[in-house]
Amino acid sequence: MILSWKKLLLALPFAIQFLYVLQGVLAFPYATGDAYGIWFLKAKVLYLSGWPGFLHFLQDSHFTYSHPSYPILLPLIFAGVYILSGQINEWLVMALYPLIYLLLVVLLYRLLKQQINKWWAYIGTFLWATTPVIERAAGRFETGFADLPLSLTILIGTIYSLKFIEKPKWPYLVLAILGLGMAANIKFEGLLWLVVY
Repeated sequence: MILSWKKLLLALPFAIQFLYVLQGVLAFPYATGDAYGIWFLKAKVLYLSGWPGFLHFLQDSHFTYSHPSYPILLPLIFAGVYILSGQINEWLVMALYPLIYLLLVVLLYRLLKQQINKWWAYIGTFLWATTPVIERAAGRFETGFADLPLSLTILIGTIYSLKFIEKPKWPYLVLAILGLGMAANIKFEGLLWLVVY
C-alpha cells in the first residue's frame, strides 16, 4: 500500500503538468499562423475536396505560402480526424497535442530509466516536460505545429533503433523504420534522422 501511494505522489507533478497543458488547449483554442496556413489548410482542402482537389491545391501558385512541397502526413492525420468527426473540428486536432506530449513524457522516462538511475530519469523527464517551449508546443499557445509529432516519431524510431542494435530482432527494426519513416513524412528534418539511422 505504501508503494502505491508513493507512486501516486510521484505521478502527481506529471498529472498537474498534463492538466496545465490540456487547459492551454481549452483556454487558447487558436493555433499558430503556420498551423492554420500549412497543416490545417491542407487538411481542410483534403477533407472538402478529396484527392483531386488536394493535388490541384498543391500545384496552385496562389498557395505557395502553404509550402506545397512539405510532407503531408500531418494533413492526412488531421483530415482523418475531420472525417471521423464528420466535420472540420480543429479543437479535436489540437486536443491530440497534449496526448502526444503525455506519450513523449512516458517514453522519455522509460528510456532514461534504462540508461541512468530512476531518480535522475524522473528529474530529467520532469525538467524536459516543464520546459516552456515544450509546454507551448503541447498545448500552451502553439498547438498545430509539426515539431511535437516529429519529436514523438523520432523518439520512437531512436528507441527501437537502439533496441535493434542491442538485439537484432525484426520487430525492433520494423518499429524503428516505422517511427523514422513517419518522421520523414511529417517534416523534412525527419528525413535526416531516417538517413542517419
